Amino acid sequence: MVIGHTIADAVAAAAVALTILVVAVVVEVVVVVVLAVELVVVVVLVVVVVVVVVVVVGVVGVVVVVVVVAVVVVVVVVVVVIIIVVEVVVVGGGVINNSISNSCCSSSASSSRSGSSSSSSSRSNSSSSISSTFSSSSSSSSSSRRRRRRRRRTVVVIAVVHVLVKVVVVVVVVVVVVVVVVNEKT
Repeated sequence: MVIGHTIADAVAAAAVALTILVVAVVVEVVVVVVLAVELVVVVVLVVVVVVVVVVVVGVVGVVVVVVVVAVVVVVVVVVVVIIIVVEVVVVGGGVINNSISNSCCSSSASSSRSGSSSSSSSRSNSSSSISSTFSSSSSSSSSSRRRRRRRRRTVVVIAVVHVLVKVVVVVVVVVVVVVVVVNEKT
């Protein structure tokens, strides 16, 4: 019975490790795709801003350009915030990691409990293994929580830098185009 439980625990641990590996690969792919989409969105927005600024300055003047620039900056910020939220949710992966760790702990606890009810001699052994399993799982879960918190903080810092860079790029492009067009008209 003890050998059977050990084999079952090893198989369950291998399945959980394989699942975590697959989830990590999927997360990396999704992050790369999200970053590519983000770059395309920024390039398209800069092109649209340049075209709109040239057309608006040529037709109605600089006052409307300020309104258009404000609207475009708001659109850029909203799009980037949406992308950031996706990045934080995907890279953080709190729901997936929590569900995996909870299922792992519950399966190991249930298997240890079933092994502890087999006989009186194995009951003491399995109770000690249960306590060691719970202590090791609690320490590993606390360390994984700390790692997830660090990862989320890093992602939030990178996201804020992304927002600032995109807003600065759009504003600089708009200012340069406005200055060039106004100089050409005067």
